[in-house]
Amino acid sequence: MPMGISVKAWIRFRSDGRSSVPGAAGSGCLTASVVVVPRTYYWAGNEPDIHTAYLFVDAGRPDLAGRWSRWAMEATYGNGPDGLPGNDDCGTMSAWYLFTALGFYPVPAHDKYYVGAPLFPTAEITLPNGRFRINAPGAGPGKYITQSPNLNGTALADFTFRHTDLAQGETLNVQMTSE
Repeated sequence: MPMGISVKAWIRFRSDGRSSVPGAAGSGCLTASVVVVPRTYYWAGNEPDIHTAYLFVDAGRPDLAGRWSRWAMEATYGNGPDGLPGNDDCGTMSAWYLFTALGFYPVPAHDKYYVGAPLFPTAEITLPNGRFRINAPGAGPGKYITQSPNLNGTALADFTFRHTDLAQGETLNVQMTSE
């Protein structure tokens, strides 16, 4: 396979649920089709580069981090049998979706988080020392631009915050827009 090309295969099973897999309920044949789709720039199912959209925060373009992380959610995740873009090794793909939907993402090998584009207007995480809250008025479909992020009223000019802020049960506030 050429460098820079990643592949995703979708397996679609019969709608009648029959399977010839030993021990499986039902009878008949397992019908599957494999569709191979090359992605020359980014593949959300490749764990080493799932954080790539968030690197736009470090480049000074948090608007693009929101845009491309939301694109990855909408284009590569779903609620069907092929709803995860790759192998969910120990929950990595699911964790990426959860963090992205909440509106922040851990910076690999650091104790900080990038501010992203929350999918929900409000969310709350219960922690041993309190609750971490996310307030994102206007969040929802088509709203992927985060403006004026702050933690308990303190501006986050670089669109990042530390793990200690999360662990103490702070409140992340952002304004969401489509422009």
